[in-house]
Amino acid sequence: MKISIGSKVRSDPTISIIIPNYNTADYISETLCSVFSQTFTDFEVIVLNDGSPDSAELYPVLEPFRDRIIFIDKPTNDGT
Repeated sequence: MKISIGSKVRSDPTISIIIPNYNTADYISETLCSVFSQTFTDFEVIVLNDGSPDSAELYPVLEPFRDRIIFIDKPTNDGT
C-alpha cells in the first residue's frame, strides 16, 4: 500500500471526506471538483484506490488534485 499526502492537506480538519475508487476514473475529477468548490473548507479529502482495474486511467486524472488530497493506493482489491 502506498500513501501520498499532498502539500496543502490540512492538519486536524473538522471533517474527513473519504472517496473510494473502484472503476471510477471517469467520474472522480467531477467528484473532486464538487468537493473543492464547497464554501466550507475545514476538511481533508482521502481518495482510496482499492486495487481498481482502471488505476492506469486514475493516476493522471488525480494529478491536478495531488497537492490537495491524501491518496491511498492499494495494489489489489482484497476486501480489507
